[in-house]
Amino acid sequence: MLVERRKFLHQFFGGFVLWSAWPFFSRPGTALGKLDELDEQTLWRVLRRSFPLTRKRIYFNTGGLGPSPSPVLAAVEEKRHELEQISETGHHYFDEVRKKLAAFVGADAGEIAFTRNATEGMNFIARGVPLQPGDEV
Repeated sequence: MLVERRKFLHQFFGGFVLWSAWPFFSRPGTALGKLDELDEQTLWRVLRRSFPLTRKRIYFNTGGLGPSPSPVLAAVEEKRHELEQISETGHHYFDEVRKKLAAFVGADAGEIAFTRNATEGMNFIARGVPLQPGDEV
C-alpha cells in the first residue's frame, strides 16, 4: 500500500504528539475540550505557563532536547513512583499505548515502534526508505 506523504506526516506527527502528551491527557479531569473553549490568546498563555521554563529567556531549541509541560512531568513522576513501590518496569504499558496509538493513526499495533527519541525514530525511517536518485522527498 502506497501512503501519501502528507497523510503519513500528519498521522506520524499527530501520533507523536499524542504519545508524548499521553500522561497528561489520559488523566481523569484533563480533557482537550477544556482547551478548545479558550480564546487563542488565553490558550497560548495557559500552554506557556504549563512549561517550567524560566521567564527570563525565550526557548528556541525545539530541535533537540525539549522541556515537557509540568502536568506531563507530574504524571510521569507519579507513575514512576507507583512502579518503584511495586518494583515493576512498566513495560506492559507499551502494549496498551501501542494499541491506542495504532487506532489513532489508523495502523495495526504491529506497525507501531517506540524509539528513545525523535532523532532515533527519524533515522530509522530515513535509513529504511529505499530512496533512489530522482525520488521526490
